[in-house]
Amino acid sequence: MNALIQKMPNWIAKPFADRSRWWIFAVFFVLVFFLFTHQRQDSTCTHNITVYNAIELQLNCDTNSINNYAHDPVKLVTEFHNWKGRPVYLAYGLIVGHALMPVAQPVWRLLIKPWVKMKAYFNNFSRNFHIHLGYVLLNILVVFFCARSGLRLSKVPITNVSAIALAAAIASLDLVQGGVFMFHTNLFNMVAAVGAAIYVSMGMSAHFQTSRQVSLLGGLVGMGILTYPSIVILAPAYLVGNVYGRLRWPTTSASWGTLASRYALFALSAAVLPLLWYVLISQVFETQVYLTAKYGQFVWILEAFNNGDLLNSLSIHLGSFLGALMSTLDTEGCLVAGALLGLAAMGGKKFWALLTTPLVFCLFIAALGVLSFNFFQGFYAPRLHISVLILAYILIAHMAYALRLHKTGALLLSAIVAYQLMDAALHTASS
Repeated sequence: MNALIQKMPNWIAKPFADRSRWWIFAVFFVLVFFLFTHQRQDSTCTHNITVYNAIELQLNCDTNSINNYAHDPVKLVTEFHNWKGRPVYLAYGLIVGHALMPVAQPVWRLLIKPWVKMKAYFNNFSRNFHIHLGYVLLNILVVFFCARSGLRLSKVPITNVSAIALAAAIASLDLVQGGVFMFHTNLFNMVAAVGAAIYVSMGMSAHFQTSRQVSLLGGLVGMGILTYPSIVILAPAYLVGNVYGRLRWPTTSASWGTLASRYALFALSAAVLPLLWYVLISQVFETQVYLTAKYGQFVWILEAFNNGDLLNSLSIHLGSFLGALMSTLDTEGCLVAGALLGLAAMGGKKFWALLTTPLVFCLFIAALGVLSFNFFQGFYAPRLHISVLILAYILIAHMAYALRLHKTGALLLSAIVAYQLMDAALHTASS
């Protein structure tokens, strides 16, 4: 790689000379690659937009629904709809989308409009292009945030070759392909998974945090809940981190009473915004907030208990959940298992000792939280449980680096990247 850079003109080679930027280039390459891959096929709800006869963007029913409420904040609070529990996401579209209008319209007229071919919704797409642009930029930032957070969690230096492969593996998830160039909340499943691991880690060091920092961490969770509901798993993740830190370092950690009071402050801070929103909608505007009851999400277990059919219902849902999980993670799951078994064989006893470290615990609890949330949700589309792959890739990178098998870790993660890119090129995305 260094020899190739030396042969480049100076103005091209200069950005590549700094190895700390290579992970950025890896993520950027993957996102550009996804512009030229297949999206979901046209249907009554999904409509593809072709640009330059090669690039495919996508609109669907949710896209247009979000558009309507991002344009009209009065409808957001007075009508009952799917997005009532995600006001922060819609507010972003309203504010940032309109702020981008001076930039979006020239881009649309000069670079996109002359080259667009689409079967439906042309007027809708052109009229709302500034909002599309705002959400696409947000999605790209989400991918970069998850990649950078994954590198931090892995404890692999960003200049290491396995770190670059890890960033590419996170960015090449099928979830990214299906959602990054279509504004939708799907990508926040990645934030829920990575964020849960971060919050377990933050919970371990809660006794070092000031009350203001604890309040801020809780407030971010509250704002996250009003952006995408699955981010609620960060709250119990922080609690588990509190308990783990107290049990693992009893002599240096704060007392149980102190930790309990800090978590109470955290939970209160996290609950303030969602409760205020709920009271505003239900009492002032007298409409409902969430549609989960209508679709049977989360309420199925209570209904089964009331009907005296709890065990049978749990068995049925567990079978459906495991089936969906296995069908979604089949090839990637095998690649992850093979990579970890290979590292175990090469690392020997040190590999098994590393499984008891706090970082591995963070990743395990985050994965357990995501999967538990998805199971009790009762809606087993691949959007949420596929994000667990990020945690598995972080684990591979961390283990390889800790075992000083840098090139091996990079090779294993590169094989995963190659498969995910090949799958994106050959098949439609899961969005």
